[in-house]
Amino acid sequence: VAPLNLSSIEVMVIEVLPTGATSASQVSFTQSGSTYGRNVQLKLQESVSVLDFGAVGDGVTDDTAAIQAACNAAFRVYFPSGTYIISTPIQVNKTGFKAFGSSEGSTAIKASTGFVGIAMFDLGDGAVSKYFNEIRNLSFIGSSVADLIGIYLNRVNNQSKIMHCHFDLFNGGTNSAAIKAVNLALANICLYNKFVSNKWDIWLDNVAGNSWIIGMNYFTGGGRVYFENSMTDVKYINNVSDNGSRIFADGVSG
Repeated sequence: VAPLNLSSIEVMVIEVLPTGATSASQVSFTQSGSTYGRNVQLKLQESVSVLDFGAVGDGVTDDTAAIQAACNAAFRVYFPSGTYIISTPIQVNKTGFKAFGSSEGSTAIKASTGFVGIAMFDLGDGAVSKYFNEIRNLSFIGSSVADLIGIYLNRVNNQSKIMHCHFDLFNGGTNSAAIKAVNLALANICLYNKFVSNKWDIWLDNVAGNSWIIGMNYFTGGGRVYFENSMTDVKYINNVSDNGSRIFADGVSG
C-alpha cells in the first residue's frame, strides 16, 4: 500500500561485509574522560602517515609522489621510522602545516643522487605569507647534490619552527644549504638541531627581523651560518659550534 501523501519515510542503509570482516567506520571510539563518541575512521584521519599514500621508506624506493600526495591531503603528516628517497622537491604552500617523524635518529628523508630542483622541502610560494608551519624530528640527507637546500622557507612568515632535526651532506656546491630562509619575519625559530658536513648550515637572506631565534643547536663539520641583507633582531643563543664552523654577516644591524 502506498504511504500517505507527505508522510515521513525513513530509509536504512546497511553495509553487508564478508563473514568476520569489518571497517573502521563501523567501529566506535570514545576518548577517555569524554562522553562523545565517533568512529575509528574519523579518529585515524586526524593526521596522515606517508605510508597511507604508498610511501615505503626502505632507502631504495622513490617515495616522492607518495609524500607529495600526503602533504597535499593533510596539515599533519607523519613519517614513521625509515629512510625516504625523494628525487624532486616536496612543495607545500599552507598555513599550519606540520611534518614530523618518529625521531631525527630513526626517520630520514634522503635526496636521490639524481635529484632535480632547488630544495628537498620547498615551503611557500614567494608571494603570500604563511604562518605556524613546523618541521620536527626528521633527518635530511643532501647526498652531496650540487647546490641543494634541505628546507627552503620562501616567505613562510611568522611563527614557523624547525626543531629536533638533523642535516647532513648539503655540501655539493657553493649554494648548498641545510636551511635557507628568504624574506621572513616575526618570531621564527630554529632550535635543538644538529648540522654536519654542510656548506651552509643556516642561510638567512633579507630576514626582516622581529625575533628570528637560533638556539641550542649543534654545528659541526665546518659549516657556516650566514646573515645576509639588512636583518635586525636575530638572536643566536646557546649554540655549540666546533671544527671550524663560522658565522658571517652582511649588512646586518641590531
